[in-house]
Amino acid sequence: MEQQLDLFKDVLAEVTKVTKRKKKSKGSVLAKKEFDLLEFKRVLNQEPPKKLVKTNKEFKNKFIPLQVVEQMLNALYDAYEVVMPFAPTYIEGQVLTVINLIVHHPVLKIPLTYSGISCVPLIAAENTNMKWNHRNIPGGKGFAILNASKEIGQIFRAEKDDHSDIMRDYFENKKEMVSEDDKAKAHVKTRLLKMIKAKKTLNSLHKISDDVKKLNDSEVIMKFNKKEVELR
Repeated sequence: MEQQLDLFKDVLAEVTKVTKRKKKSKGSVLAKKEFDLLEFKRVLNQEPPKKLVKTNKEFKNKFIPLQVVEQMLNALYDAYEVVMPFAPTYIEGQVLTVINLIVHHPVLKIPLTYSGISCVPLIAAENTNMKWNHRNIPGGKGFAILNASKEIGQIFRAEKDDHSDIMRDYFENKKEMVSEDDKAKAHVKTRLLKMIKAKKTLNSLHKISDDVKKLNDSEVIMKFNKKEVELR
């Protein structure tokens, strides 16, 4: 408990640095509520305090820990709550979790809802990995909360446009996978063409027929059929 209290004080101190109100200009005609709303929006669009941002040791991406995000929500809003509209759903080896993060706006005095989603792998309950199910399913809720908080403003985003980076990396990886697959097929094709050319008997040629069918390349099939006619 003492550690959590210290964390809250630390987070509150860091958040307070970016929430210090700028004085209104003497000529301003904005009403107090309007000015407070603009100031609050300014706060949400601030960069997150560097002291609260951590770096993932394995992937080197920056992130704000869930516990810190929760303390930031407590510091910035009158109250907040997390609602799961439906139970986590199993989809192709992963667990899909959707949450609604409801914050009670300190200026507007109304609740605002931000939705978050996450997918975490469901590890098969075998050997020592059985306990992973108990980690990943609750972890999905935590990741969904983090994703929902990013919709509030820049102050909750450790990295700008991190969603765009994730999608960019995803499609780049897909391209690399396709490229490697094409290289492998080209290698098999070259090897089969050389083997077909070197065959001297029908029996030896027919030994590679399964490989030719599996590759399903029109040029290789044509060369195979032509060689078969020649050897008859």
